[in-house]
Amino acid sequence: MEAENSSSVRISARHQILKKLFKSEGVRRLLVPSSREDFNKAFEGFTEAEKDTLYHLFQNIVVESLPYNIERALDKICDVAKVGSILSKVEHIIEEQSLDVLYPYTGDLQEKIITVKKDEIATLKNLLEKVKKSNNEMRSRLDELKKNKDLPSMLDAVEKLRRWNAEFENCMGTSNQHKI
Repeated sequence: MEAENSSSVRISARHQILKKLFKSEGVRRLLVPSSREDFNKAFEGFTEAEKDTLYHLFQNIVVESLPYNIERALDKICDVAKVGSILSKVEHIIEEQSLDVLYPYTGDLQEKIITVKKDEIATLKNLLEKVKKSNNEMRSRLDELKKNKDLPSMLDAVEKLRRWNAEFENCMGTSNQHKI
């Protein structure tokens, strides 16, 4: 850990928690000193003095020294594997994502926007096609009218149709009044 402490990389909270839990929970729980009675039962064939010596040796080597050696080995492994810097990067990514409240929804939102925009484009294309078709029909009619140049006679015919329609409506209106 000395290498990581001396570098500009700060030790992440996750790395500190990992080290703390390993030191306080991991190794110590595995090497919890057994009760004196359990120890004596395990070595029933020995004299009390031998049991005493073995118990103190066990306490000094296994319970006190071994966890320290294992912790140092873990620190070396963490240094080689760059656990601290990796956890710092992970923590940084998590912080960025937590700052972006919409982060979980951006993928779905992008897909929905793309779908809506594609639908809008299709609708606009259809509308454009209809307008083009209508324009072409109008051009065709105008060209036909220009060819015929019989516009005054057509206007007279339209006027006659309007008069006949008005007369028909008057006639229908008066006949309906007689029925009431």
